[in-house]
Amino acid sequence: LGRIGLPFLHNGAQVVMVEHSPKMCAVLTDRLSRLSEPLQKQAWVVKQDITSPFTLKNATLSFGNQNTLPETFDIIVIGLRTLHLFNKVERTTILSTAHSLLSPTGLLVIHHSDLPAAKQSREWALVAEHPIEQGMLEIEECFFYDSESNQFHLRHRIWQSNEAGQHMGTWRVAHNLYPMDVSLLKEELKQAGFTQTTEQSMYSTESLVIATL
Repeated sequence: LGRIGLPFLHNGAQVVMVEHSPKMCAVLTDRLSRLSEPLQKQAWVVKQDITSPFTLKNATLSFGNQNTLPETFDIIVIGLRTLHLFNKVERTTILSTAHSLLSPTGLLVIHHSDLPAAKQSREWALVAEHPIEQGMLEIEECFFYDSESNQFHLRHRIWQSNEAGQHMGTWRVAHNLYPMDVSLLKEELKQAGFTQTTEQSMYSTESLVIATL
């Protein structure tokens, strides 16, 4: 929905955002259509499953001009634990595609999470409160390992209240995440053709892995 792409856009970059869900593409397209015309000309939304090989020459656009769509990039970002959603076979395709789309001096930036080191609990706990235009969002989380699937189950329960504190709605978001050691990720990057990787710690169990051609 532009959490990563829009800040890049507002700081002067040309930004191509890739999204598989038609609904999310529609929401993001609506957000972009409300921006100024100069910013709109710098943005594209590609409807694509990143686990399938693709090139931008035949990309399906939900937003932006096909004739001005960039073909290579100085920075490719795989953020918000996205790579942890996929198994090894799927990650191989994703990293190979990123390699093919990166400029010779470009950077691939991946958000990595040390999932086994994170605190686990099957009990719901309040982890964040976000003021919104008309009220508040309260976010509860539970996080635990499932041995049968070899995945970590991350669950969020989101409560929305209005300015008077009255409950307006509740919904849940579920992610099943694969554990992936940094050394394994670096080996997969090497196999995809990247020659150098570095790790930059962010906080707690979260870091950025940065790869170059």
